[in-house]
Amino acid sequence: MLADLAERFQEAVQAFWDARSRQQQKQIDAGKIDAGTRGAVTGGTQMGALETLLTDVLLDAGLSRTDISARTTLAIPGYYRPEKKWDLLVVAER
Repeated sequence: MLADLAERFQEAVQAFWDARSRQQQKQIDAGKIDAGTRGAVTGGTQMGALETLLTDVLLDAGLSRTDISARTTLAIPGYYRPEKKWDLLVVAER
């Protein structure tokens, strides 16, 4: 699995930037433009490929699937706001 890690990482990073570009263009097309680059990240799909890759790496490292939460509605306190919904959360051995 990890043999192709560099290629998968490059593809995941490219997917991140492609998703940001699509989301920004979607806002422009709709005429609803957020300030700065916020419109590129409010669609919620830009981290999908990286979530998948990191989950695979963590599973390969020996973590259990029950230790890894991705794409859930799990909210924990965050630095920027009290109810941040995280893209990927890992809690191993409590």
